[in-house]
Amino acid sequence: MFYYSKTIKTFIARVREDVREIINLEMNLKMDRSRVLYNGILYPLNIVVFEDHNRLGYFDHRTYEIGLSKKLMMLAHDRVLKNVIRHELAHFIAFIVHGPEHVIHGEEFKDVCRSYGWDPEVERAYSNLNLENSKLEGDLKTEKLLERLKKLLALTSSDNPHEKRACNFKGQCPIT
Repeated sequence: MFYYSKTIKTFIARVREDVREIINLEMNLKMDRSRVLYNGILYPLNIVVFEDHNRLGYFDHRTYEIGLSKKLMMLAHDRVLKNVIRHELAHFIAFIVHGPEHVIHGEEFKDVCRSYGWDPEVERAYSNLNLENSKLEGDLKTEKLLERLKKLLALTSSDNPHEKRACNFKGQCPIT
C-alpha cells in the first residue's frame, strides 16, 4: 500500500536531497531533478513511500522506482536511511549495467557497492531496523525530529478532539 501526506511529501523531498548528494558526490554521477546521467543516457528515478513489515526498501526496474518503507521515515537514524538509499541505488546501477538478468544480491550487485567504497552494511539484503539504529550513537538533531513526529502521530490518534484539531489546524498532522 502506498501513502501520501504532507509528512511523506516532506520526507520524499529530504530523501531526494540525500539521493542527489549520494549520486553526485559519492557515485560521481550527475543527477538533476529526477533523472540520473549514466554513460550519456538519462535514466528516470522516482521515489515513493510504502508500508510493508518485511522490507525496508526496493528498486523496481520496470518503473525506475525506489520505494522506502514508512518505518524508515518514522524510526530510522539518518545513517541507516542513507545506507538503505545506497543499497537501492546499487540495485539501480546494477540493473543499468547488467540488465534485468543479473542476480538480485549477487556478485554484480556487490561489485557495485564495493566500487563506490560503501560499508559492507550497504550490501546486506535484510536489515533489522532496531538493531541498525542501536549500532549508531544517536544523532541528537535526528532523534529530536523523530521524537516530535512520534508525538504528532500520537496526537492524531488522541481521543481528545482539541488535540486532534490543534494538530490539524497547525498543519502539523503527519498523516492526513
